[in-house]
Amino acid sequence: MGAGEEVPAVAWRYLAVIAAILLFCLALNIIFWPLTPEQGAMLAPMLLSVLYILRGIQLRPRYMIIGLVLGALCLGGYVFLLPVFWPWMILACGGTLILSGLWLRRL
Repeated sequence: MGAGEEVPAVAWRYLAVIAAILLFCLALNIIFWPLTPEQGAMLAPMLLSVLYILRGIQLRPRYMIIGLVLGALCLGGYVFLLPVFWPWMILACGGTLILSGLWLRRL
């Protein structure tokens, strides 16, 4: 079995994980319906931070650091910076993921 045969098997797994995450977020929005827009916006970044933490526990500590920073920035913005929540989430989530991508690239 060559490397070319393993690629399709991995690709569908990644797509299944993405579908499961999207369905999870959708189910949470349906179950806990009267959500404020801010609460709804917290679902995906918090789930993403948990996935980064789990990946860091499994393989590389850098991923765990990224997940902790992302989760802390999102929660801090929700708890302490609610009047400027949307610009904060743009900077916190987008900035964290862009900077972490640059940091991981230097591996």
